[in-house]
Amino acid sequence: MKRFITLFLVLALAGTMGATAAFAAPDEDPTNTSTTQADKVLLRVNCYGDGQLAATEDGSEPVFDDEYQDTSIAYNMDKGATAKVKARAAEGYMFMYWADEDTETIYSMEDTIEITMDKPLSLIAYFEIDAERVLLRGGVEGEGMIEGTMDGSEPEFDDDFPTQSVTLNVIKGETAKLKAKPKEGYIFVAWVNGDTDELYSMDDTVEVEMNEPLYLVAYFDVDAERFPVMVNVEGCGSLAWSEDGSEPEFDEYHDTSLALSIVDGRTVTLLLLLRQSRMKATNSCSGMTRIKRK
Repeated sequence: MKRFITLFLVLALAGTMGATAAFAAPDEDPTNTSTTQADKVLLRVNCYGDGQLAATEDGSEPVFDDEYQDTSIAYNMDKGATAKVKARAAEGYMFMYWADEDTETIYSMEDTIEITMDKPLSLIAYFEIDAERVLLRGGVEGEGMIEGTMDGSEPEFDDDFPTQSVTLNVIKGETAKLKAKPKEGYIFVAWVNGDTDELYSMDDTVEVEMNEPLYLVAYFDVDAERFPVMVNVEGCGSLAWSEDGSEPEFDEYHDTSLALSIVDGRTVTLLLLLRQSRMKATNSCSGMTRIKRK
């Protein structure tokens, strides 16, 4: 009996070794990964808002499935292959743009795009309510960044991708929000209307009820000691100024009052243009007052 058990164990062990040999051939490296996987790149597309997607891996025309509406598609594609992706808005909505999910930048304004897959890519199709819209643009002057939202929610900054230009197509009558953030060593100064050069707000965060197009510029300056400078004109005259030593230039606004905040050590150049009144009845003349801060 003991001999029988011993023989049984020997045979079982031999069978196990044979099975192991069958799975690990002598000429194979078990640590070697498939070379085909290295030639694959991932394409992901998703929806934000009310709409659907269609896509193909070979560049042919995508076809929408009305019964099963895709809002998320992923393909593990051959590197160098061309995909074709299409977005379609639901009733009452409109397609806005494709955005790169990783960089948060606009990828395309076309609803149908062809993509040569050289690297992994993740895109989001944005849809919004189909309604009359007005354009809100934001810009930067100096060292800082801005962000904005079309629904009045709190904007969020991404320090890895500082945004210095914002374009929002806001539904007319809705409230949008813009926020400014200075770079280290700088301070936020003001929002200024980029079309009229008039002071809009001294707050770094502004809520804007969008009834007409608007362009706002966030001004940033060096974080240093400042001195207030007030300049007013009595009578018929206009003011122009510069802070970099250049020759001031007059414009059609005919400034008669300036409120400046000047960094210690800088030189401000002021120029006064006297204007003779053409009014016979009085000796007064009209002009516009603007407040500028630097």
